[in-house]
Amino acid sequence: MGSIDHIATLIKLGRTLHKNFKKFKNADKDLSKLDSQLDISLFVLETFQTVIRDGTNGLIRDQKDRISSLLVHLQGLFDRLERMFSRFPHDDKLKLKLGDKVRWTFGGKSDFEDILHEMERWQARLRDVIEAIKFLQDPATGGERALYKKLFELGGRGVSHADMVDDVFHRRIDAPIPKFKDWKPDFKRMVHSPHHPNCGFIWTAQTWVFMETRRFDKYAPQSVDDVRLLASALGKVDTNSMYILRCLGMARDTRDRRDNRYVLLYAVPNQLARRTNWTLAMAIDNEPKPALNVRIRYAIEICTAVMFTHSSRLVHKSICPENVLILPHAANGSTMQTASTYLVGFDAARFDEPEGAIPPRANGLQMNSNQAQEILPKRRWYHHPARHGHGRVVQFGIRHDMYSLGVVLLELGMWTRLQRILSMSAFTRGEFDAKRLQGELVRGARLRLDGEMGSKYMDAVICCLEDAGGPKATERQTREVFYERVLRQLRQIVV
Repeated sequence: MGSIDHIATLIKLGRTLHKNFKKFKNADKDLSKLDSQLDISLFVLETFQTVIRDGTNGLIRDQKDRISSLLVHLQGLFDRLERMFSRFPHDDKLKLKLGDKVRWTFGGKSDFEDILHEMERWQARLRDVIEAIKFLQDPATGGERALYKKLFELGGRGVSHADMVDDVFHRRIDAPIPKFKDWKPDFKRMVHSPHHPNCGFIWTAQTWVFMETRRFDKYAPQSVDDVRLLASALGKVDTNSMYILRCLGMARDTRDRRDNRYVLLYAVPNQLARRTNWTLAMAIDNEPKPALNVRIRYAIEICTAVMFTHSSRLVHKSICPENVLILPHAANGSTMQTASTYLVGFDAARFDEPEGAIPPRANGLQMNSNQAQEILPKRRWYHHPARHGHGRVVQFGIRHDMYSLGVVLLELGMWTRLQRILSMSAFTRGEFDAKRLQGELVRGARLRLDGEMGSKYMDAVICCLEDAGGPKATERQTREVFYERVLRQLRQIVV
């Protein structure tokens, strides 16, 4: 654990520098920025020392090496800071003279700004490590849980809010969700297809909201409490960093009194300026192909949403182009180039229980078997071959979401729906052959994606489609494959 000893040394050196530069608070306002940066840096390092002291259980294979390289980088950073501060007097009674301020303004300030930028880059890299720890974290309780929570607060809004969702599911915090008593079920369907018979945008209280339904009946292993739990958890997401819409509340769907279902209502990030092709499926069918960098960005956003879904202890179960919204970034924005993607369709999601555990009824969030049989034929093109046994899902895991994501990324990269990538007539005659479809999708990705999107994108898609973790891989191993070979791979693409 030499790297941990190195952290302790850096903390000691950092504290000395922190104490020294406080004597120069009249030098320039920029120094106060360094003060806060050092405070954050020292806290991160102290937290890392505590969390990682017993080994690297929370890290993927090469994260320890990345931390070591970060420490070397930090050592050089602190050395440069020390040289900078040595230019100024170290006596508490002395104030900086005009000449000192001039030297700072025309010499030291630019060096300081360079160092500050380096520290910001270091923080971004460190946040990647914290993000990986969150994604790969095993359930933690007690004191260990408290330490991780401190660390996750430094990982950015996405990580900290994914941890809040986790808290709701584990009932560590109580998050009541509003009920909309005055909700009216009059709306225009967003997508005229069997994929979305009960989802769409509605106008309420002078703002747009997105709605989707959660159906259950007396034979289902879920209850109204399960729906409320899902709504409460999704009410904790941060839309801008997680690319998942935040749930505003729930309401009873009264359109058909014979049908027992609730409506989940979600905040739309920006007001919709005009009617457009709101889903990825509609955009691919009707919009010209966006630039390469836009499609890469869409892919990263979708994968980030999937990662945070899994980090929040949810399995989505319905990843498809109809469940990816494309919404404007600004109130008046409407172009594909500036829009962002958001994952929706949590009407079938379930809580991700530890392997081998039997989900309790209150936390089940299980889709009932009748609903599974009803939806399966409509979305079977995106379902993992293992799900095509008898129309039922016994245990849906992360690898099944990965496969669905791979199909979506293939369509996104080619900007073409499956019907045009493959001859679907070969799969609609007679019995549906999901295994053959998988082979054709992999072959199509190898033939066409490299030239269209580059080798890194192609490798990420094939990793999803080929079930790289394998049927015997644990959820932890599947998470590692997804983070390392899909999300990180896409983030490394330079356009």
